Amino acid sequence: MAVLLSNVDLMAQGEKGDLDLGFGIMPALTWVRSDDTDLETKAKIGFGYGLIADYFFAPRYAFSTGFIVMHGGTNYDAFEPISNNKILTTKLRLQYLEIPLTLKVKTNDFGNMTYFGQLGLTPSVLIRTRYDADFVDGSIPDIESKSASDLTRPVALAFTIGGGVEYSLAPNTRAFGSLYFNNGFTTLLSKDVSDDKSTFSYLGLRVGIFF
Repeated sequence: MAVLLSNVDLMAQGEKGDLDLGFGIMPALTWVRSDDTDLETKAKIGFGYGLIADYFFAPRYAFSTGFIVMHGGTNYDAFEPISNNKILTTKLRLQYLEIPLTLKVKTNDFGNMTYFGQLGLTPSVLIRTRYDADFVDGSIPDIESKSASDLTRPVALAFTIGGGVEYSLAPNTRAFGSLYFNNGFTTLLSKDVSDDKSTFSYLGLRVGIFF
Protein backbone atom coordinates (compact mmCIF):
# COMPACT_ATOMS: atom_id res chain seq x y z
CA MET A 1 0.00 0.00 0.00
CA ALA A 2 2.81 2.45 0.88
CA VAL A 3 4.56 1.80 -2.43
CA LEU A 4 1.35 2.30 -4.40
CA LEU A 5 0.36 5.48 -2.62
CA SER A 6 3.82 6.96 -3.12
CA ASN A 7 3.12 6.90 -6.87
CA VAL A 8 -0.22 8.72 -6.81
CA ASP A 9 1.30 11.77 -8.51
CA LEU A 10 2.04 9.60 -11.55
CA MET A 11 -1.63 8.95 -12.24
CA ALA A 12 -3.04 10.35 -15.46
CA GLN A 13 -5.25 9.07 -18.29
CA GLY A 14 -3.74 5.76 -19.39
CA GLU A 15 -0.25 6.72 -20.58
CA LYS A 16 2.64 4.27 -20.34
CA GLY A 17 4.03 4.13 -16.80
CA ASP A 18 0.89 5.54 -15.17
CA LEU A 19 -0.43 3.99 -11.98
CA ASP A 20 -4.13 4.51 -11.25
CA LEU A 21 -5.54 3.75 -7.81
CA GLY A 22 -9.20 3.48 -7.04
CA PHE A 23 -11.85 2.13 -4.74
CA GLY A 24 -15.01 0.32 -5.78
CA ILE A 25 -18.10 -1.37 -4.40
CA MET A 26 -20.10 -4.08 -6.13
CA PRO A 27 -23.55 -5.53 -5.53
CA ALA A 28 -23.71 -8.95 -7.17
CA LEU A 29 -25.77 -12.04 -7.82
CA THR A 30 -23.79 -15.05 -6.53
CA TRP A 31 -24.36 -18.76 -6.94
CA VAL A 32 -22.78 -22.20 -6.65
CA ARG A 33 -23.13 -24.61 -9.55
CA SER A 34 -22.82 -28.29 -8.67
CA ASP A 35 -22.67 -31.50 -10.73
CA ASP A 36 -24.24 -33.37 -7.80
CA THR A 37 -27.79 -34.22 -8.88
CA ASP A 38 -28.82 -34.62 -5.22
CA LEU A 39 -28.13 -30.92 -4.55
CA GLU A 40 -30.38 -28.12 -5.78
CA THR A 41 -28.66 -24.73 -5.47
CA LYS A 42 -30.17 -21.25 -5.56
CA ALA A 43 -28.64 -17.83 -6.24
CA LYS A 44 -28.04 -15.32 -3.45
CA ILE A 45 -27.42 -11.56 -3.34
CA GLY A 46 -23.80 -10.68 -2.50
CA PHE A 47 -21.62 -7.63 -2.07
CA GLY A 48 -17.98 -6.74 -2.73
CA TYR A 49 -15.62 -3.83 -2.07
CA GLY A 50 -11.92 -3.07 -2.27
CA LEU A 51 -8.87 -1.37 -3.72
CA ILE A 52 -8.16 -1.37 -7.47
CA ALA A 53 -4.76 -0.69 -9.08
CA ASP A 54 -4.14 -0.25 -12.82
CA TYR A 55 -0.56 -0.10 -14.09
CA PHE A 56 -0.26 1.01 -17.73
CA PHE A 57 2.58 -0.80 -19.51
CA ALA A 58 1.57 0.78 -22.84
CA PRO A 59 -0.81 3.60 -23.83
CA ARG A 60 -4.35 2.43 -22.96
CA TYR A 61 -3.16 -1.07 -21.95
CA ALA A 62 -2.94 -1.86 -18.25
CA PHE A 63 -2.31 -4.68 -15.83
CA SER A 64 -5.25 -4.43 -13.44
CA THR A 65 -5.17 -5.95 -9.96
CA GLY A 66 -6.17 -5.08 -6.42
CA PHE A 67 -7.57 -6.48 -3.19
CA ILE A 68 -11.29 -7.23 -3.26
CA VAL A 69 -13.36 -8.61 -0.40
CA MET A 70 -16.34 -10.51 -1.80
CA HIS A 71 -19.32 -11.65 0.27
CA GLY A 72 -21.59 -14.20 -1.35
CA GLY A 73 -22.91 -17.70 -1.07
CA THR A 74 -25.79 -19.93 -2.00
CA ASN A 75 -28.85 -21.65 -0.62
CA TYR A 76 -29.20 -25.32 -1.46
CA ASP A 77 -31.50 -28.24 -0.78
CA ALA A 78 -30.22 -31.83 -0.43
CA PHE A 79 -32.36 -34.78 -1.54
CA GLU A 80 -32.28 -38.48 -0.74
CA PRO A 81 -30.99 -40.27 -3.88
CA ILE A 82 -33.63 -43.02 -4.16
CA SER A 83 -36.86 -41.46 -2.86
CA ASN A 84 -35.89 -37.93 -3.93
CA ASN A 85 -37.28 -36.61 -0.64
CA LYS A 86 -35.76 -33.41 0.69
CA ILE A 87 -33.35 -34.09 3.55
CA LEU A 88 -32.19 -30.61 4.51
CA THR A 89 -32.00 -26.97 3.48
CA THR A 90 -28.70 -25.16 3.86
CA LYS A 91 -27.69 -21.50 3.68
CA LEU A 92 -23.98 -21.17 2.89
CA ARG A 93 -22.22 -17.81 3.37
CA LEU A 94 -18.78 -17.20 1.84
CA GLN A 95 -16.26 -14.39 2.23
CA TYR A 96 -13.33 -14.32 -0.19
CA LEU A 97 -10.25 -12.14 -0.54
CA GLU A 98 -9.73 -11.79 -4.29
CA ILE A 99 -6.58 -10.65 -6.12
CA PRO A 100 -7.59 -10.18 -9.76
CA LEU A 101 -4.88 -10.57 -12.43
CA THR A 102 -6.39 -9.05 -15.55
CA LEU A 103 -5.53 -7.20 -18.75
CA LYS A 104 -7.42 -3.92 -19.14
CA VAL A 105 -7.78 -2.10 -22.47
CA LYS A 106 -9.17 1.45 -22.73
CA THR A 107 -10.49 3.41 -25.69
CA ASN A 108 -9.45 6.94 -26.59
CA ASP A 109 -11.30 9.78 -24.87
CA PHE A 110 -14.83 10.62 -26.05
CA GLY A 111 -15.29 13.98 -24.40
CA ASN A 112 -15.01 13.24 -20.69
CA MET A 113 -15.63 9.52 -21.16
CA THR A 114 -13.57 6.45 -21.97
CA TYR A 115 -14.69 2.85 -22.33
CA PHE A 116 -12.78 -0.23 -21.25
CA GLY A 117 -12.83 -4.01 -21.26
CA GLN A 118 -10.79 -6.47 -19.26
CA LEU A 119 -10.27 -10.19 -18.80
CA GLY A 120 -7.99 -12.52 -16.89
CA LEU A 121 -7.87 -14.78 -13.86
CA THR A 122 -8.87 -14.13 -10.26
CA PRO A 123 -7.30 -16.28 -7.54
CA SER A 124 -8.96 -15.95 -4.14
CA VAL A 125 -8.65 -17.14 -0.55
CA LEU A 126 -11.67 -18.12 1.52
CA ILE A 127 -11.25 -16.02 4.67
CA ARG A 128 -14.59 -16.76 6.37
CA THR A 129 -17.50 -19.11 5.81
CA ARG A 130 -20.61 -19.96 7.84
CA TYR A 131 -23.71 -22.05 7.25
CA ASP A 132 -27.17 -22.81 8.63
CA ALA A 133 -28.79 -26.22 8.16
CA ASP A 134 -32.47 -27.09 8.68
CA PHE A 135 -33.22 -30.83 8.74
CA VAL A 136 -36.65 -31.64 7.34
CA ASP A 137 -37.58 -34.61 9.53
CA GLY A 138 -36.33 -33.01 12.76
CA SER A 139 -34.30 -36.07 13.74
CA ILE A 140 -31.14 -33.95 13.91
CA PRO A 141 -31.04 -30.54 15.63
CA ASP A 142 -30.84 -27.60 13.25
CA ILE A 143 -27.48 -25.85 12.87
CA GLU A 144 -27.12 -22.07 13.07
CA SER A 145 -24.12 -20.00 11.98
CA LYS A 146 -21.53 -22.75 12.18
CA SER A 147 -18.11 -22.57 10.53
CA ALA A 148 -18.03 -24.38 7.18
CA SER A 149 -14.24 -24.44 6.88
CA ASP A 150 -14.23 -28.24 7.09
CA LEU A 151 -16.81 -28.43 4.28
CA THR A 152 -15.10 -26.09 1.80
CA ARG A 153 -11.73 -25.66 0.08
CA PRO A 154 -9.58 -22.68 1.14
CA VAL A 155 -8.55 -21.39 -2.31
CA ALA A 156 -10.35 -20.83 -5.60
CA LEU A 157 -9.63 -19.67 -9.13
CA ALA A 158 -12.00 -17.98 -11.57
CA PHE A 159 -12.04 -16.56 -15.09
CA THR A 160 -12.98 -12.87 -15.02
CA ILE A 161 -14.41 -10.76 -17.82
CA GLY A 162 -15.83 -7.26 -17.57
CA GLY A 163 -16.31 -3.91 -19.19
CA GLY A 164 -17.57 -0.46 -18.47
CA VAL A 165 -17.09 3.28 -18.69
CA GLU A 166 -15.01 5.93 -16.90
CA TYR A 167 -16.06 9.58 -16.58
CA SER A 168 -13.55 12.32 -15.86
CA LEU A 169 -14.51 14.52 -12.89
CA ALA A 170 -11.16 16.37 -12.59
CA PRO A 171 -7.63 16.01 -14.08
CA ASN A 172 -6.76 13.04 -11.84
CA THR A 173 -10.22 11.93 -10.65
CA ARG A 174 -12.57 9.64 -12.57
CA ALA A 175 -15.78 7.85 -11.66
CA PHE A 176 -16.43 4.45 -13.20
CA GLY A 177 -19.16 1.87 -13.60
CA SER A 178 -18.71 -1.63 -14.95
CA LEU A 179 -20.26 -5.07 -15.23
CA TYR A 180 -18.20 -8.10 -14.16
CA PHE A 181 -18.68 -11.83 -14.54
CA ASN A 182 -16.51 -14.06 -12.34
CA ASN A 183 -16.80 -17.67 -13.50
CA GLY A 184 -15.28 -20.09 -10.99
CA PHE A 185 -13.73 -23.31 -12.27
CA THR A 186 -12.16 -24.85 -9.16
CA THR A 187 -14.18 -26.98 -6.77
CA LEU A 188 -15.68 -25.26 -3.72
CA LEU A 189 -16.99 -28.12 -1.60
CA SER A 190 -14.61 -30.63 -0.03
CA LYS A 191 -14.71 -34.34 -0.84
CA ASP A 192 -16.36 -34.99 2.53
CA VAL A 193 -19.43 -33.15 1.23
CA SER A 194 -19.48 -34.24 -2.41
CA ASP A 195 -17.21 -35.88 -4.98
CA ASP A 196 -18.90 -33.86 -7.71
CA LYS A 197 -17.53 -30.55 -8.93
CA SER A 198 -19.02 -27.38 -7.43
CA THR A 199 -17.99 -23.85 -8.41
CA PHE A 200 -18.67 -20.39 -6.99
CA SER A 201 -19.47 -17.63 -9.52
CA TYR A 202 -21.06 -14.19 -9.57
CA LEU A 203 -22.31 -11.40 -11.83
CA GLY A 204 -21.83 -7.93 -10.37
CA LEU A 205 -22.09 -4.20 -11.05
CA ARG A 206 -18.97 -2.40 -9.81
CA VAL A 207 -19.00 1.37 -9.28
CA GLY A 208 -16.32 3.56 -7.77
CA ILE A 209 -13.70 6.21 -8.30
CA PHE A 210 -10.08 6.51 -9.41
CA PHE A 211 -8.26 9.29 -7.54
